[in-house]
Parts: sequence; C-alpha cells; structure tokens
Amino acid sequence: MTVLGGNDYRDFTVHRTPDEESPGYPCVFSVALDGHTARRVTKGGLLAMKREINRCLKEEVTRDDRGNHE
Repeated sequence: MTVLGGNDYRDFTVHRTPDEESPGYPCVFSVALDGHTARRVTKGGLLAMKREINRCLKEEVTRDDRGNHE
C-alpha cells in the first residue's frame, strides 16, 4: 500500500487488490480518499478487456455465419 499527499495535502491511499484480479482484469487498484473508495483498472487491464470483448464478438459473428443461432 502507498500513501501519497496531494496538492491540497489530503492523504489518499492506493493499493493493488490481487484478490479481485483475473485474466480479464490483470491489475486492479483500490484508491481511498476522504472516506470514499474507488476501484480502477490500469490501461493494460482495459486493453485486455477490450481484446476479450472483441474475441467474443468475433466468435459470435463466426457462429452466426455458420447458422448456429441460439
């Protein structure tokens, strides 16, 4: 965990949450500031999600082209 001071001298903490990480979300960070917590994914994580979505869409189109409608 890392504690950083911003320009207005409020402290916030940043730490990885490996228990929430998976192949689709390879690096998730939890950020806490003023009692509020947000979880954010890195750019690499967003790109991995995009690749997974595109792969699934491509598989769906291929399946539809073969006439395998569900």
